[in-house]
Amino acid sequence: QEIPDLRAYRSLKKLDFDGNKIMYMQNLSVCCNLIFLSLGHNQIKTIKDLRLPTLSHLDLSFNSIAKIENLDSVPSLTFLNLSGNCIRELLGLERLKSLGHLDLEANAIEDFNELNHIRSLRHLRLVLLKRNPIELFPNYREKVVFKLQQLSELDLRKVSATEKVTAQNRWSPSLEITAALNHMLHVRQRVTQQPFTLLDCSS
Repeated sequence: QEIPDLRAYRSLKKLDFDGNKIMYMQNLSVCCNLIFLSLGHNQIKTIKDLRLPTLSHLDLSFNSIAKIENLDSVPSLTFLNLSGNCIRELLGLERLKSLGHLDLEANAIEDFNELNHIRSLRHLRLVLLKRNPIELFPNYREKVVFKLQQLSELDLRKVSATEKVTAQNRWSPSLEITAALNHMLHVRQRVTQQPFTLLDCSS
């Protein structure tokens, strides 16, 4: 299926083409006033034809997208749903400076360093990463919170201030904490290395 010619609907602000077996993103840029676009549960493989400067809500969930691309033409985006795709890398999201809600659930993300691409998004408050390979790593939540200190919610659970402090101290401790830990280790080593004398208590 294809997206039909939309030139007669240039003033549209909302489009919902969910579940239509659409394979190609086309004929969308003529709707230059579009704010809401949903193309979930289709067969799209490539993100393109999104010259939509006013678009704030984009749903591309449950398609066959493997690469994030061509999103620099939607600078006003605040909501992006890419769940249920085949995405491994987050390169291409770093320019979405207004993004606040990002759904990446059920993809193929397996490297925590991919989060560096969205670390500078100051308005990002909610991220979903469940059902990705990185969820299976030890301290998954703590590592994500450390990488994305701006979050207020991760996987539909509130991120507390305590969580942020704990994550920061564990994965990037301050000089004071590092010095204290080193001192404790040094003292422990000295204690274990000290010779000791057995006392004869039989007499």
